[in-house]
Amino acid sequence: VTFAGKPLDAGTITFESESTSPSCNEGSMIENGRYLLPRQTGLLPGRYKVSVSAPDRLPDPNAEPGSGPNPRELLPAKYNAKSTLTAEVGPDGPATIDFSLQP
Repeated sequence: VTFAGKPLDAGTITFESESTSPSCNEGSMIENGRYLLPRQTGLLPGRYKVSVSAPDRLPDPNAEPGSGPNPRELLPAKYNAKSTLTAEVGPDGPATIDFSLQP
């Protein structure tokens, strides 16, 4: 995942099924522009809405939920809250789905 031509340092990516039944939703952390969905639990064939989020700081996993201010989102809403990103997964994969995001 790149943003403005550079690998996204950190964030999350989520794939939400638009066409598979039962629904299949998967997500992964992004580190240095890379994410991994294990093949054994990966995406079923179908069409997915994709959301990419890059908060200015990742939440502390040990903190109480809602105990601090929400981090500021670094990416435009068209990539997360109002995502326009999609991906199509065929019966044989793909092994890689790249996303080149622009400001």
